Amino acid sequence: MNIGDRVRLLRGTEEGKVINFKGKNMVEIEIDEGFIIPAMMSEVVVISQEENEYFGNRANEPQRSRSAKPVDKPAHIKGIFFVFLPINENDLSLNLMNFTEKDYLYNISERFGSNAKSLGNGKIAKSNSVFVSYFKLDNFDKWPEIFIQLIPINSDLETSLPYFEESFKVKPATFFKSKRTVPRIDKEGYMFTIGNSPKLSVDKLKENFFKGEGTSDQAGKAPPGEPANRHPVIDLHIEHLNADYQEFTKDKILEIQVKKFEYELDKAIAAGCDSIKFIHGIGNGTLRHLIHKRLSQTEHIKYFEDSDKGKFGYGATTVHI
Repeated sequence: MNIGDRVRLLRGTEEGKVINFKGKNMVEIEIDEGFIIPAMMSEVVVISQEENEYFGNRANEPQRSRSAKPVDKPAHIKGIFFVFLPINENDLSLNLMNFTEKDYLYNISERFGSNAKSLGNGKIAKSNSVFVSYFKLDNFDKWPEIFIQLIPINSDLETSLPYFEESFKVKPATFFKSKRTVPRIDKEGYMFTIGNSPKLSVDKLKENFFKGEGTSDQAGKAPPGEPANRHPVIDLHIEHLNADYQEFTKDKILEIQVKKFEYELDKAIAAGCDSIKFIHGIGNGTLRHLIHKRLSQTEHIKYFEDSDKGKFGYGATTVHI
């Protein structure tokens, strides 16, 4: 088997040509629809020249193509997706698939706490895919968080779309429910939408934060539209959030602080507050950077700023809602 050989998958209907080898046992195939899929060498067979000539010469005849099985068209599914494609019972390949009419620059890395490793970067063309990495089901609980950045490419003078970045963490409850036939390649896979996060719904937030009397979230709070405090102040120092903080790692502390920030911000938006102040301290600047980054991507706020510099320096941020 060589690069350029035309091959067929033994366990599917896909045909294409070999474009790359991954290690000793893996091969990448560009199928006829233009997408690239990985496969084990043991599950790929080279199509003989005689067979290729016979079916190739008849490929343009209607209803006579060897691969005439209809597949999903991209018209009803648009967006950019992470797609896990099964290679065998234990191995999967992670692919970035672009079901849009726009080219993007991408950067993908895996994260373990504060450490990161690049998985790939480059350009993904419209209606195309790129291979990202391999994963094994038998160490599912050790899969890393995937971080992706997407920048739309405007080839002509047109409406500019925003730059996008997202952290993606696979959870068992959602992973196995995401299985479906992947459009264009007619192959079973696990699909996850990225770069298209749902817009924040104030009504939904109110429903979450003001549901039922007597709940812990209701205690001491006014009804929706009549917030008890229109300018809350939230101290994110870990000693105010968890009494056992001395046993936590730095990454765990940061996780708790960020979750508290997100919860209180959502609650303030839902309650109709005018502003909310977060006291995050100075430290090494990591928490402030994460807060400002999240705020720059959040709707339903007017603006945010460093506040009370005389008292806190750069250790506090006020969000105007």
